[in-house]
Amino acid sequence: MTTIGFNVGTDNWGGKIVIWSSIVVVVFFPPLIAAVRSYADDRLSYWQWKGLRKRLQERLDNTKDPETRRELEARIKKADIELMNATIETMRGIHAEPEG
Repeated sequence: MTTIGFNVGTDNWGGKIVIWSSIVVVVFFPPLIAAVRSYADDRLSYWQWKGLRKRLQERLDNTKDPETRRELEARIKKADIELMNATIETMRGIHAEPEG
């Protein structure tokens, strides 16, 4: 991008804008893109959990067999724990130091 700015010319406004905007692109865009990607990833994992839990809860509500109900409740609890762990990783960082 800086090369384009020098090709346009360093003594006119077009070239100066392209040259100085290259600094903004290099410094600010990568963290901005990483933040947007992280947010989208968090939202997608939450929507996935929400859909799974909704389907399991509907099955649980329609099931009368006690063994199947226990299994569905265990799967719901497992999904809740996975969401909790994902939330903790998001808050503390994926490679956070263990507590204690």
